[in-house]
Amino acid sequence: TEFPIPEQFKTTVTPKGLATTAVDALG
Repeated sequence: TEFPIPEQFKTTVTPKGLATTAVDALG
């Protein structure tokens, strides 16, 4: 099952796995 990632969050790939971080300012 895939979970859609909100625009205010970005997913990055780290050696430990996937990391979802919040983006404080958009644009």
